[in-house]
Amino acid sequence: MFVASPAERLEEFYNLLRMYKLNIAWPVYSAGALVPIYTEEQLLIQKLIGNGGIVEVSTLKKQNEQLQVVNGPLLGLDHIIKKVSPKNRRIMVEVTVLDEKKKIELEGVFVT
Repeated sequence: MFVASPAERLEEFYNLLRMYKLNIAWPVYSAGALVPIYTEEQLLIQKLIGNGGIVEVSTLKKQNEQLQVVNGPLLGLDHIIKKVSPKNRRIMVEVTVLDEKKKIELEGVFVT
């Protein structure tokens, strides 16, 4: 879940969470400062983790030498896949968060 707050009130919001010892949110820091994340980043993260807060397994297949996501959270996100390892059931994706490219390893099932 994401909580929206005006950028100028992020620090105040974070202090309220700490004051009431609410461990319901993780602030995003960049260069030691509390920063907002972009809507596109939020939407991508929500798509990957779904409603349960856990990244589910994606199913992939190779068709005409092209990798295709059949179902799972990576459906429609073929463009972020950078590397696959069918043997280890791993998919390396690259996402941009806070203007930095991050590599994330996810689980994938490969079908024929």
